[in-house]
Amino acid sequence: SLHKLFNLRVLCINNHISDLHKQIRTLKSDICKHKHLLHLSIPNQFTFHEVIYTANHYGLFVKDHYKQHFIKKYDWLLYKYYNITQRYQSHTTSASTVPSEERVTVLNLDGEDVNLAKNELEVLSLGPGFAVAPKVDAKMLRSVEVNMTKAAYKLKWKAVNDER
Repeated sequence: SLHKLFNLRVLCINNHISDLHKQIRTLKSDICKHKHLLHLSIPNQFTFHEVIYTANHYGLFVKDHYKQHFIKKYDWLLYKYYNITQRYQSHTTSASTVPSEERVTVLNLDGEDVNLAKNELEVLSLGPGFAVAPKVDAKMLRSVEVNMTKAAYKLKWKAVNDER
């Protein structure tokens, strides 16, 4: 019963997140359209770039403000439902000085003991941005070279077609 309720809650949150991503995509598209219209209406390029820089700077401020708001909300939810008091260490503490056992929080919904090996904890403590780098060999370098050449030709033909 509690497990089903939790799954339902996760589903609702995922749907809400999906809707927010759709709204973000729509807003980004609108921003691009307005940016283009603004570019057409301001003949002075310096003024245009100054306006765009100010808007981007303000956008980063708003993004950071809401990010902090949602981090606080997430921490509150963790405390309320799982009685976890601290999700992560302070931003000033470097990750290398904190043991991996303290950087990884394991939520066990089945009630069974979960014991992770030290190497599993170390991999999990690397965070969501961690990824295994692809092997760099001659084949990959050749692929990059071919793709760069394709991109250059596409840009060249696009420029030629735009001139017509």
